[in-house]
Amino acid sequence: MKRYALVFSGQGSERVGMFNDLLKEPNVLEQVLEELKSHLGMDIYSAVTTRDSAVVAANNQILLSVFHYLKAKLIVEKIGHEPAICMGHSFGQFSALANSGAISFVEMAGFLGERMRIINDPSIDIRASFKSIHGMTLDAFEGFRQAEGLCGNVELALHNQKEQIVCAATKNGQDRLGELAGKYGYVLKDINVSRPYHTVFMEEYNRMLLPYIDRLGFSRPLCPVLLNHYKAATVDEDVLREEAKIQMIKPVFWYDGVINAAESVDVFVVIDPSETQLKIIRRITDKKVHNVSNMNAVKMIEKKGL
Repeated sequence: MKRYALVFSGQGSERVGMFNDLLKEPNVLEQVLEELKSHLGMDIYSAVTTRDSAVVAANNQILLSVFHYLKAKLIVEKIGHEPAICMGHSFGQFSALANSGAISFVEMAGFLGERMRIINDPSIDIRASFKSIHGMTLDAFEGFRQAEGLCGNVELALHNQKEQIVCAATKNGQDRLGELAGKYGYVLKDINVSRPYHTVFMEEYNRMLLPYIDRLGFSRPLCPVLLNHYKAATVDEDVLREEAKIQMIKPVFWYDGVINAAESVDVFVVIDPSETQLKIIRRITDKKVHNVSNMNAVKMIEKKGL
């Protein structure tokens, strides 16, 4: 029996039409939508069926969580046994918590509704934007920040690949990163994410979110959950709660997390409407990776196994 990691994609992987195949098998989807409506007063049917990318973007967190939940239920049922590890990239860590049983899906959906409301609060200034640095290791990045006096203006957000850093930068920081690219030989790219997640620039949002995390009913999960920041898998609900409290303000060490997970699993099964995580994980490990974006992928695993 192969041990597998169940992986959930992060914000930005949502797509218009990602529920098309589930709409053809409406009973499963309708049941979940009805639960959200009856328990939380959350009616997202129009967002699920829309062809408007702006509507999808405005509801991306709850839509991703529903997509992750439904596809994970189907794939675990077809595989026939629970994953050895649940893990989620950035926002996907919330789906890992819900699908591992650490938090009920409906309770997590209610929390995400509050999280979206806080994140979209227009009264909070957005002080930084995401930039991706290609061609620099994590160790080199820390030395680079110190040497060039960038601390406070450029902050680590995610370490996704051995030589790829996602950082949040103020306007001054962005200008300096552009000026220094030639000197250090890296390629600088924009990342279209609405907020500078996983950095100190999110402190104000995080303070507003903490009371809602305190109310979440954490339980011992069915399988270990890999932590984005601490890079280890755990079933300790107190540790999982503490990680949730810093999720918005501490960096994601995804590269190390995938390497650590690969030591204890044979296969990665990625629940992702896009193929972003498939590509990222394949660059980190030579373990087999399945990308589940539609029902065809589910049926293929059912037919051929892991």
